[in-house]
Amino acid sequence: MKRIYLFAGAILTGMLSFSCQNDENYADKPLLQNLSYTECAKGLKSVFDNEYAECSFIDAHTMHVTLYNANINCGVTNIKGIANLDENNVISITLQTTGESANCICDRNISFDINKLTTGVEYTIQIKELSISFKVSFKEDMGITKVNNIINEN
Repeated sequence: MKRIYLFAGAILTGMLSFSCQNDENYADKPLLQNLSYTECAKGLKSVFDNEYAECSFIDAHTMHVTLYNANINCGVTNIKGIANLDENNVISITLQTTGESANCICDRNISFDINKLTTGVEYTIQIKELSISFKVSFKEDMGITKVNNIINEN
């Protein structure tokens, strides 16, 4: 009987230490991860004010965001980003683009994960270079939440 208690205690201790490691790993992650983007939509010029976002729950601290039809210069060849979260739950994303500036704008889709979030909180996501922002409530049962009310701050 003592062996069963010792075995159960060892398993419980292992599970608790693994759980703490996951929380520590989450704290070490950057706020913005896995940024990717599409090339310019072929044969289409940008139609302004048609951006929308889809947000989904990944885990208790991470949300996936895809911004559709973002108006970006055609000459951009690479996009990177960093993010900051302030005390008012505003996530400010700064995009860093490279490439030659072209005399055209095209629609691209941008996807990324945002870490270090708290479930049950409404966040405002601002992407400075695109002059847009939107609000989304981060919760476990959010499914894929479509956000149509993108605010263009131009």
